[in-house]
Amino acid sequence: MHVTNIFLLFSAALGTVTATPVDNSTDPMPFVCGNPPPTEEYLAQIREVAAMEETAGNLTEQATINANVYFHVVAASKTKKGGWVSDERLAKQFNVMKKEYAQNGITFTRAGTTRTVNAAWANRQDEAGMVKKLRRGSYNDLNIYIQKSLDGAAGYCSGPVGVGGPGTYDGDGCHVLADSLPGGGAYNGFNDGKAAVHEVGHWFGLLHTFEGGCEGAGDHIADTPAEKSPPPHGGCPAGRDSCPGREGKDPIHNHMDYTSGQCKTHFTAGQQKRMHTQWNMFRKGH
Repeated sequence: MHVTNIFLLFSAALGTVTATPVDNSTDPMPFVCGNPPPTEEYLAQIREVAAMEETAGNLTEQATINANVYFHVVAASKTKKGGWVSDERLAKQFNVMKKEYAQNGITFTRAGTTRTVNAAWANRQDEAGMVKKLRRGSYNDLNIYIQKSLDGAAGYCSGPVGVGGPGTYDGDGCHVLADSLPGGGAYNGFNDGKAAVHEVGHWFGLLHTFEGGCEGAGDHIADTPAEKSPPPHGGCPAGRDSCPGREGKDPIHNHMDYTSGQCKTHFTAGQQKRMHTQWNMFRKGH
Protein backbone atom coordinates (compact mmCIF):
# COMPACT_ATOMS: atom_id res chain seq x y z
CA MET A 1 0.00 0.00 0.00
CA HIS A 2 1.36 3.43 -0.92
CA VAL A 3 1.70 5.98 1.86
CA THR A 4 -1.18 8.12 0.60
CA ASN A 5 -3.58 5.20 0.85
CA ILE A 6 -3.60 5.41 4.64
CA PHE A 7 -5.67 8.57 4.56
CA LEU A 8 -7.53 7.54 1.41
CA LEU A 9 -9.12 4.79 3.45
CA PHE A 10 -10.88 7.53 5.41
CA SER A 11 -11.77 9.76 2.49
CA ALA A 12 -11.51 9.79 -1.26
CA ALA A 13 -9.59 13.04 -0.88
CA LEU A 14 -8.12 14.59 2.24
CA GLY A 15 -6.53 17.56 0.53
CA THR A 16 -8.95 19.77 2.45
CA VAL A 17 -10.07 18.97 5.97
CA THR A 18 -13.65 17.76 5.78
CA ALA A 19 -14.84 17.98 9.33
CA THR A 20 -18.32 16.92 10.35
CA PRO A 21 -20.44 20.08 10.06
CA VAL A 22 -21.85 21.64 13.19
CA ASP A 23 -24.01 24.68 13.83
CA ASN A 24 -22.00 27.23 15.76
CA SER A 25 -23.97 30.35 14.91
CA THR A 26 -24.64 31.46 18.49
CA ASP A 27 -22.18 29.74 20.81
CA PRO A 28 -18.36 29.62 20.85
CA MET A 29 -16.91 27.37 18.16
CA PRO A 30 -17.34 23.71 19.14
CA PHE A 31 -14.72 21.01 18.79
CA VAL A 32 -14.14 20.06 15.16
CA CYS A 33 -12.12 17.00 14.18
CA GLY A 34 -10.79 16.97 10.64
CA ASN A 35 -11.25 13.24 10.09
CA PRO A 36 -13.78 12.75 7.27
CA PRO A 37 -16.30 9.91 7.36
CA PRO A 38 -14.58 6.56 6.79
CA THR A 39 -14.71 4.98 3.36
CA GLU A 40 -16.55 1.73 2.74
CA GLU A 41 -13.16 0.03 2.47
CA TYR A 42 -12.20 1.16 5.96
CA LEU A 43 -15.62 0.21 7.36
CA ALA A 44 -15.18 -3.26 5.88
CA GLN A 45 -11.94 -3.55 7.84
CA ILE A 46 -13.74 -2.39 11.01
CA ARG A 47 -16.43 -5.03 10.50
CA GLU A 48 -13.76 -7.69 10.11
CA VAL A 49 -12.08 -6.54 13.30
CA ALA A 50 -15.39 -6.59 15.19
CA ALA A 51 -16.01 -10.17 14.04
CA MET A 52 -12.55 -11.25 15.16
CA GLU A 53 -13.14 -9.74 18.60
CA GLU A 54 -15.69 -12.46 19.25
CA THR A 55 -12.79 -14.87 19.72
CA ALA A 56 -10.46 -12.42 21.51
CA GLY A 57 -9.55 -12.86 25.15
CA ASN A 58 -10.99 -10.84 28.02
CA LEU A 59 -9.72 -7.32 28.55
CA THR A 60 -7.91 -8.36 31.71
CA GLU A 61 -5.89 -10.86 29.66
CA GLN A 62 -4.66 -8.29 27.16
CA ALA A 63 -1.11 -7.12 27.58
CA THR A 64 -0.51 -3.45 28.31
CA ILE A 65 0.25 -1.44 25.20
CA ASN A 66 3.23 0.90 25.29
CA ALA A 67 3.61 3.26 22.36
CA ASN A 68 6.55 5.55 21.77
CA VAL A 69 5.51 9.15 21.16
CA TYR A 70 7.37 11.62 18.96
CA PHE A 71 6.22 15.24 19.16
CA HIS A 72 6.91 17.48 16.18
CA VAL A 73 6.37 21.19 16.85
CA VAL A 74 5.89 22.91 13.50
CA ALA A 75 5.53 26.67 13.88
CA ALA A 76 5.51 29.75 11.69
CA SER A 77 7.76 31.54 14.19
CA LYS A 78 9.25 31.05 17.64
CA THR A 79 6.26 32.71 19.27
CA LYS A 80 3.08 31.36 20.81
CA LYS A 81 1.09 33.23 18.17
CA GLY A 82 3.17 31.54 15.51
CA GLY A 83 2.40 28.10 16.94
CA TRP A 84 5.55 27.62 19.04
CA VAL A 85 4.96 25.27 21.98
CA SER A 86 7.14 25.32 25.09
CA ASP A 87 8.64 22.26 26.74
CA GLU A 88 6.31 22.86 29.69
CA ARG A 89 3.20 22.72 27.52
CA LEU A 90 4.44 19.59 25.74
CA ALA A 91 4.98 17.92 29.11
CA LYS A 92 1.46 18.86 30.21
CA GLN A 93 0.01 17.50 26.96
CA PHE A 94 1.89 14.24 27.40
CA ASN A 95 0.63 13.91 30.97
CA VAL A 96 -2.98 14.42 29.83
CA MET A 97 -2.57 11.61 27.31
CA LYS A 98 -0.99 9.31 29.89
CA LYS A 99 -3.76 9.96 32.41
CA GLU A 100 -6.66 9.42 30.01
CA TYR A 101 -5.27 6.23 28.46
CA ALA A 102 -3.79 4.61 31.58
CA GLN A 103 -7.19 3.28 32.66
CA ASN A 104 -7.43 1.47 29.31
CA GLY A 105 -4.21 -0.52 29.57
CA ILE A 106 -2.29 1.89 27.32
CA THR A 107 0.89 3.71 28.26
CA PHE A 108 3.18 6.06 26.38
CA THR A 109 6.90 6.75 26.36
CA ARG A 110 8.28 10.07 25.13
CA ALA A 111 10.80 9.06 22.52
CA GLY A 112 11.75 12.42 21.06
CA THR A 113 10.81 15.94 20.06
CA THR A 114 11.60 17.92 16.92
CA ARG A 115 11.09 21.65 16.42
CA THR A 116 10.75 23.25 13.02
CA VAL A 117 10.06 26.81 11.91
CA ASN A 118 8.37 26.58 8.53
CA ALA A 119 5.39 28.83 7.82
CA ALA A 120 4.07 26.64 5.02
CA TRP A 121 4.16 23.44 7.04
CA ALA A 122 2.74 25.21 10.11
CA ASN A 123 -0.29 26.20 8.04
CA ARG A 124 -0.89 22.76 6.53
CA GLN A 125 0.87 23.19 3.21
CA ASP A 126 3.08 20.47 1.68
CA GLU A 127 1.96 18.02 4.33
CA ALA A 128 3.42 15.06 2.46
CA GLY A 129 6.83 16.70 2.39
CA MET A 130 6.59 17.60 6.07
CA VAL A 131 5.76 14.14 7.35
CA LYS A 132 8.32 12.48 5.09
CA LYS A 133 11.00 14.75 6.55
CA LEU A 134 9.97 14.66 10.21
CA ARG A 135 8.43 11.26 10.94
CA ARG A 136 10.35 8.95 13.28
CA GLY A 137 10.08 5.29 14.21
CA SER A 138 7.85 2.67 12.64
CA TYR A 139 4.15 1.86 12.42
CA ASN A 140 3.78 1.23 16.15
CA ASP A 141 5.29 4.62 17.02
CA LEU A 142 2.92 7.56 17.47
CA ASN A 143 3.99 10.74 15.69
CA ILE A 144 2.09 13.88 16.68
CA TYR A 145 2.53 16.97 14.51
CA ILE A 146 1.63 20.14 16.41
CA GLN A 147 0.82 22.89 13.94
CA LYS A 148 -0.33 26.50 14.00
CA SER A 149 -3.33 25.98 11.70
CA LEU A 150 -5.27 22.95 10.48
CA ASP A 151 -7.83 24.65 8.26
CA GLY A 152 -10.32 25.15 11.08
CA ALA A 153 -9.95 21.74 12.73
CA ALA A 154 -8.54 20.97 16.16
CA GLY A 155 -6.85 17.89 14.73
CA TYR A 156 -7.05 14.79 12.57
CA CYS A 157 -5.34 11.44 12.56
CA SER A 158 -4.80 8.33 10.48
CA GLY A 159 -6.12 4.98 11.64
CA PRO A 160 -4.48 1.55 11.61
CA VAL A 161 -4.56 -0.39 8.36
CA GLY A 162 -2.74 -3.41 6.97
CA VAL A 163 0.84 -2.41 6.23
CA GLY A 164 2.96 -3.47 3.31
CA GLY A 165 6.36 -1.95 3.94
CA PRO A 166 8.33 0.95 5.42
CA GLY A 167 6.93 3.41 2.87
CA THR A 168 3.48 2.97 4.40
CA TYR A 169 4.65 4.54 7.65
CA ASP A 170 5.26 8.02 6.25
CA GLY A 171 1.66 9.24 6.23
CA ASP A 172 0.76 7.70 9.59
CA GLY A 173 0.28 9.95 12.60
CA CYS A 174 -1.79 12.66 14.24
CA HIS A 175 -1.99 16.38 13.53
CA VAL A 176 -3.02 18.58 16.46
CA LEU A 177 -3.67 22.32 16.65
CA ALA A 178 -1.03 24.05 18.78
CA ASP A 179 -3.65 26.16 20.54
CA SER A 180 -5.50 23.03 21.70
CA LEU A 181 -2.61 22.01 23.97
CA PRO A 182 -2.75 22.97 27.67
CA GLY A 183 -2.18 26.69 27.99
CA GLY A 184 -3.15 27.38 24.39
CA GLY A 185 -5.54 29.98 23.09
CA ALA A 186 -8.00 27.69 21.33
CA TYR A 187 -11.72 28.22 21.37
CA ASN A 188 -13.48 27.86 24.70
CA GLY A 189 -13.14 24.45 26.33
CA PHE A 190 -10.56 23.04 23.95
CA ASN A 191 -7.17 24.08 25.27
CA ASP A 192 -6.77 21.40 27.90
CA GLY A 193 -5.08 18.68 25.82
CA LYS A 194 -8.22 16.61 25.25
CA ALA A 195 -8.15 17.27 21.48
CA ALA A 196 -5.02 15.13 21.23
CA VAL A 197 -6.68 12.42 23.32
CA HIS A 198 -9.55 12.34 20.80
CA GLU A 199 -7.22 12.22 17.79
CA VAL A 200 -5.07 9.46 19.26
CA GLY A 201 -8.28 7.46 19.65
CA HIS A 202 -8.49 7.49 15.85
CA TRP A 203 -4.85 6.33 15.67
CA PHE A 204 -5.87 3.29 17.72
CA GLY A 205 -8.79 2.65 15.37
CA LEU A 206 -11.83 4.28 16.99
CA LEU A 207 -14.55 6.06 15.03
CA HIS A 208 -16.64 8.99 16.21
CA THR A 209 -19.49 8.02 18.54
CA PHE A 210 -21.96 9.62 16.10
CA GLU A 211 -20.67 7.64 13.11
CA GLY A 212 -23.64 6.33 11.13
CA GLY A 213 -26.20 8.33 13.09
CA CYS A 214 -29.18 6.50 14.57
CA GLU A 215 -29.24 3.72 12.00
CA GLY A 216 -27.18 0.57 11.66
CA ALA A 217 -24.07 -0.34 13.61
CA GLY A 218 -22.85 3.21 14.22
CA ASP A 219 -19.23 3.11 15.34
CA HIS A 220 -19.38 -0.72 15.41
CA ILE A 221 -18.89 -0.86 19.18
CA ALA A 222 -21.83 -2.24 21.15
CA ASP A 223 -21.48 -0.24 24.36
CA THR A 224 -21.41 3.25 22.83
CA PRO A 225 -25.03 4.43 22.48
CA ALA A 226 -26.16 5.58 19.06
CA GLU A 227 -25.87 9.31 18.42
CA LYS A 228 -27.51 11.12 15.50
CA SER A 229 -24.94 13.91 15.24
CA PRO A 230 -22.34 15.73 17.31
CA PRO A 231 -23.67 18.27 19.82
CA PRO A 232 -24.28 21.42 17.73
CA HIS A 233 -22.54 23.76 20.16
CA GLY A 234 -20.07 21.49 21.92
CA GLY A 235 -20.30 22.04 25.65
CA CYS A 236 -21.66 19.27 27.88
CA PRO A 237 -25.37 18.84 27.02
CA ALA A 238 -26.56 16.65 29.90
CA GLY A 239 -29.45 14.36 29.02
CA ARG A 240 -29.09 14.79 25.26
CA ASP A 241 -30.84 11.91 23.48
CA SER A 242 -30.57 12.38 19.72
CA CYS A 243 -31.63 8.78 19.00
CA PRO A 244 -34.70 8.31 21.25
CA GLY A 245 -35.57 5.05 19.53
CA ARG A 246 -32.24 3.48 20.52
CA GLU A 247 -31.02 2.35 23.93
CA GLY A 248 -29.09 4.87 26.00
CA LYS A 249 -28.58 8.60 25.89
CA ASP A 250 -25.87 10.30 23.89
CA PRO A 251 -22.33 9.43 25.08
CA ILE A 252 -21.43 13.03 25.84
CA HIS A 253 -18.62 12.05 28.22
CA ASN A 254 -16.90 9.86 25.65
CA HIS A 255 -13.55 11.00 24.27
CA MET A 256 -14.72 10.26 20.72
CA ASP A 257 -17.65 12.69 20.84
CA TYR A 258 -17.48 16.42 20.08
CA THR A 259 -18.28 17.74 23.56
CA SER A 260 -15.94 20.07 25.44
CA GLY A 261 -12.68 18.87 26.89
CA GLN A 262 -13.99 19.23 30.43
CA CYS A 263 -16.96 17.03 29.52
CA LYS A 264 -14.91 14.15 28.13
CA THR A 265 -13.89 11.61 30.77
CA HIS A 266 -13.53 8.09 29.37
CA PHE A 267 -13.53 5.38 26.73
CA THR A 268 -15.91 2.44 27.11
CA ALA A 269 -14.87 -1.16 27.72
CA GLY A 270 -15.77 -1.93 24.11
CA GLN A 271 -13.60 0.91 22.85
CA GLN A 272 -10.76 -0.33 25.01
CA LYS A 273 -11.06 -3.78 23.51
CA ARG A 274 -11.18 -2.33 19.99
CA MET A 275 -7.99 -0.33 20.58
CA HIS A 276 -6.16 -3.41 21.85
CA THR A 277 -7.47 -5.61 19.04
CA GLN A 278 -6.41 -3.22 16.31
CA TRP A 279 -3.04 -2.60 17.92
CA ASN A 280 -2.38 -6.34 17.95
CA MET A 281 -3.63 -6.80 14.38
CA PHE A 282 -2.06 -3.83 12.64
CA ARG A 283 0.57 -2.01 14.69
CA LYS A 284 2.27 -4.38 17.13
CA GLY A 285 5.62 -5.48 15.76
CA HIS A 286 5.38 -3.34 12.61
